[in-house]
Amino acid sequence: MTVGPTTLMQFLSIMIGGLLGAGLVVKFQQNLFMVATSALGACGTVAATALLLAHVDPRFLSSLHMSIRINGSYDFVWPQALAVFVLFLLGIFVQCRMAARKRKRMRDQEDGLAMARVRLVDNDPYKP
Repeated sequence: MTVGPTTLMQFLSIMIGGLLGAGLVVKFQQNLFMVATSALGACGTVAATALLLAHVDPRFLSSLHMSIRINGSYDFVWPQALAVFVLFLLGIFVQCRMAARKRKRMRDQEDGLAMARVRLVDNDPYKP
């Protein structure tokens, strides 16, 4: 394996991209995981649904290029792309609402913890 300017550029691109990605994960961990799990869930749901619908019509499994080449249209591809987009937005919406509820609940619990710091027993039998 020879190391030249192309290899060095690939190595630097991967390293800089990795460092930037790690910085984003550290800074925006909660939001980034919300987006990632919403996207993964939407893609997985549509893929599983397409596999189930392929029992009815096998054209649900074709790609955009294959659908145009075989059928002359892409009637079975765009609904899947739209479903991914809608499910992605729905996943983000649900997770944001759950996070807001959790923040509200935690804010109320902080007040409860502040009240728990008050000494409940004032008379100490070992106190002179």
